[in-house]
Amino acid sequence: MDDLAPLSQLLERTKVRDIAADQQDIVSLQHNNTVGEALRQLAAARVLSAPVVVSSGLEDFENGGLPPGDAAPSLLGWLDVSDVVRAFLGHLHEKKVALPKSMLQLMALLEKEGPDFADKMLVTIVGGEDRGLLYQADAGTSVIAAIQG
Repeated sequence: MDDLAPLSQLLERTKVRDIAADQQDIVSLQHNNTVGEALRQLAAARVLSAPVVVSSGLEDFENGGLPPGDAAPSLLGWLDVSDVVRAFLGHLHEKKVALPKSMLQLMALLEKEGPDFADKMLVTIVGGEDRGLLYQADAGTSVIAAIQG
């Protein structure tokens, strides 16, 4: 066990900010983006999923909160491209639209219904069940405390 003592000491004195500072920016989506905006942002970043956050807004500032942009965003959940596909199928189901068996008819349906669905607010299709998947630690927390957390 003494062989691990130097590693344990290193993890104790190393802070999360020390190892996270050089990482690339994390792609995050705003809750009030449209589905279309979110898909474009995911495509531009070449990723299939991203956290959806609620940032502090002007109304929070007016109610005595921090100025917009100063408060850390709250995690609403995660959005994956497969969530968008499921939500689109749900959108079609709500409209009682049957899925065609022909690829050409399916493409025509997508062209017809896609723009309306793409204008939906992202918050309407994101579930909150993924909130626990993102560990939110203070950047000053030691790495060992974050691992044990």
